[in-house]
Amino acid sequence: MMPFGRVKIRVLLVLSSRPDPLCNSGVQLVWRSMGRCWCLVLIRIRLCGKKLLLNTIKVNVDGAIFAEEHKYGFGCVACGANGRLIEAISSSQLGIVGPEIAEVIGVKETLSWIKRKGWMEVEIETDALVVVQAVMGSIQMPSQFGFLVQDCRNLLSCINHVSLHFVKRSANRATYCVARASCYHSDRIFCEQDAPLELMSIVDVECL
Repeated sequence: MMPFGRVKIRVLLVLSSRPDPLCNSGVQLVWRSMGRCWCLVLIRIRLCGKKLLLNTIKVNVDGAIFAEEHKYGFGCVACGANGRLIEAISSSQLGIVGPEIAEVIGVKETLSWIKRKGWMEVEIETDALVVVQAVMGSIQMPSQFGFLVQDCRNLLSCINHVSLHFVKRSANRATYCVARASCYHSDRIFCEQDAPLELMSIVDVECL
C-alpha cells in the first residue's frame, strides 16, 4: 500500500496540473470546493478506514441546512469495496427545519435510494449520532423526528443486509461537501462518467 504522504503529493500534483479557470459564480466555486474535498476524503477512507468485504457497498450520507435560502438538503456518496465511486446524489427542498430533521431525512432518503437500487450488503455511515441512536433504538417518539425515525426503521426492516453506523465528521467530509452543494444542485445524480473532474482524477490515482 502506498504511504499516505506519497499519495498526498500525487493528489496535489493532479489538482495543480489542471487549468484553474476563474470562477464567475457561486455554483462553480461550490463544485470546485466539493470536488477537492470529496476526492481527498475518498483517498483518506481507503487508506485509513476498515477494509470492506467483497461486494459490500459503503454509503455515506449527510444533511445540510441553508438558513438564508430557507432550504435544507442532503447528499449521499456510494463507493464499492474497491474504493471506486458507484454513484452520488444530492437533493434540497424549501423549508425551515432543525439539524436533526435534515439528518434523519437524509438517512431516510438514503434507505429509499438503496431500496430502489436493489443493493444488498450495504454499510451506511453518518456523523449524526442522535439519528443512529434513535433509528437503532426502540423508543417511540410522537414528534416529526420520531415519525421519520420510524420510517427509517421500516425501510431497514425490508432491505436485506443493510446496516447503519456512526462515524466522526472527519470521515464524512466528502458527503458533507455534496450535501452543501445540494443548495445549488438539487436532485442531481452522478456516476464515474459524469462526476466532477477533480473527483475522478483523485479516484483514478487511488486505484493505481
